[in-house]
Amino acid sequence: MAEQTTSRAHRAMKDDALTPGANCWFEASSTDSFGPLAPLNDGFGLIPGSACPHYHGEPGRVETFRTWIEAGQLPGPGLAIDDHAAVVFDNSRATSVIAEKFEAHAYVVDGRGETRLDAGVDNDPANSTHTHAGTVPRQVLR
Repeated sequence: MAEQTTSRAHRAMKDDALTPGANCWFEASSTDSFGPLAPLNDGFGLIPGSACPHYHGEPGRVETFRTWIEAGQLPGPGLAIDDHAAVVFDNSRATSVIAEKFEAHAYVVDGRGETRLDAGVDNDPANSTHTHAGTVPRQVLR
């Protein structure tokens, strides 16, 4: 079953189909779908916090996402996802990061900065009010 899921994810990433729609699952997001890059606060809220796709892939994403979280315009911590990366969730909690390219990652972003999701973010739910923060395994698809 895991091989089938990985295979399906890999096909979706090859077709650039993972990023569209990622924002809707969060409380809020960073988007340019309606014009210039702006905070959008009308997500489904199934995953607490906010999301930012194309994090290192488009100019202005890193700076604005951090600023909006720090200023309270977007709920934090937020989840920033690079192009060619995906985060797998189970019950609103990140369980793994899948990347098509070695340089693609996901990050937890708060007022202090960013922490790569697969590199030492606190995994103890008692230390986090948002369920997407956690140390998760990372798989790079080739």
